[in-house]
Amino acid sequence: MPGRRHYFDCGDVILAVVDTGRDARPLPDHLYFSVRDLDAGYARAKELGCLAAGEVHGEPAGEIRTRPWGERCFYATDPFGNPLCFVDQLTLYTGR
Repeated sequence: MPGRRHYFDCGDVILAVVDTGRDARPLPDHLYFSVRDLDAGYARAKELGCLAAGEVHGEPAGEIRTRPWGERCFYATDPFGNPLCFVDQLTLYTGR
């Protein structure tokens, strides 16, 4: 399906986004990625102009912040409108 699938190499995971051609809508919630170098990821997202607008718990979503639950992260939007969150792997909240 040339042109209808987009693959993103996410380290141990390959994320495939499929364009169904029918009323496609962005995900209803954020897709989270744990990253080794959050600052480098932030610099790249800023360069691409895809940092999220708005706020998360009263702080800018598109800036690196340590959130109330302890994760150091920032929010962005992919070219398809999907909301993303990039989290420093050293601060990843696992629910434990």
